[in-house]
Formats: sequence, C-alpha cells, structure tokens
Amino acid sequence: MACTSTPPKELTPTSTPTPVIFGKEVTPTLPPSIPANATPGTPTPDNFTIQGTYDEVVDVTVTDGGGFVSDKNHMTAQFTLKSVPGNLLTGTAQLTYTEDYKMGGKGCKIAWSAGPLAWNPVLEGTYAKQSDGSLQVFFKAMPDKSPAFTGHSLCLEDSETASWPGAGGILVNGRYDKTRDYPSTGSGISGGTRVTYHMKLVAQP
Repeated sequence: MACTSTPPKELTPTSTPTPVIFGKEVTPTLPPSIPANATPGTPTPDNFTIQGTYDEVVDVTVTDGGGFVSDKNHMTAQFTLKSVPGNLLTGTAQLTYTEDYKMGGKGCKIAWSAGPLAWNPVLEGTYAKQSDGSLQVFFKAMPDKSPAFTGHSLCLEDSETASWPGAGGILVNGRYDKTRDYPSTGSGISGGTRVTYHMKLVAQP
C-alpha cells in the first residue's frame, strides 16, 4: 500500500483496541499530536538512514462494585528507514508484544497472559526537509497488527490483536526524543500509558 501525499504528521500511540471494562472506556487521554520541536537544526543530507525505537507501556486498573480488572501490556519496536528518490522512505521493523490481564470480584474471576508475540512489518513513508534544517517524517507499518491471540474480556473468550500503525515526527539536528505519559481517566479508573520514542538520522556514504 503506497503512502499518500498528505503532509506528514505525528501519531499518538494506538496499541490495542479501546478496552471497555464494566461499561467504561479506558483509553488514555491523548493530545491531538506530540508537539514538534521548532528549534532550527542542521541541514539534512540527501541520502540518509533513520534508526528508531518505540516503547509503549500500558498499566490500567478499573474497580467497580467490589470487582476489579487489571490490564497490563507492553509493546516495543525497533525500526530502520532509508530515503529513496521522490521524498519517500522504506524500511522494516521488529515488534514484540506482551499482555497480562486479571479480573476479580464476587462474580467472574480470570487471569491470562499473551506473548511475547513478534512480527516484522514493512514500512513505507514520506519525508519533507524543512527550511530550518529539520526533517519531518511519517511512515506506516504493513501489516499494522500482530498475530491473533486468545484473550478473555469479562470472562468471554475472544480473538485479539495488538496494533502499531506506524509513527512520525520532526527530527531536529538529526534526533527525535520524546517520553510522554497519558493518564487514563474516569470513575474507578487508575493508571495510564507511557510512550518513549526515539529516532536518529544516520547519513549514508
């Protein structure tokens, strides 16, 4: 699937489908995007490689009526992108995913784990050199989902997948380094998501 010419933008994390526990969505409170660093940078070479890592840790607990649900998952990605003619990017990624789920209370009680799951998507994207010398990139992962695994939501068995659609950002002086916390909000909900994301530009000879 080819990437469109839509201007690159940064992505917020999306690993698993929005969980609904005791009728409450526990999606982290996310901003529209991770703000870009606007500090002027050094010019980007014509031929380059980007090496990056992405780490997403989710730890959410929901309590209601004497029962509780604890959902913990961890996704990691290591990726490499290379520039190709036409302001395009191509590359590969290696992802792993684990999840631990517990539910207790007066009714249903269950505990299960998944992973580590591994998959290796192909990456396609675009880049744009900015007038201040920074580099804006956007890339998609294909496939964007992990192998399916069996989970039990509210004690009902179902087939689940983890998702990593890709990412994007603005590299300044050849680097992009962000760590963000996204708290989950709502009555009886605690915890949240932490995302750590790095990219480094390497000039090709």
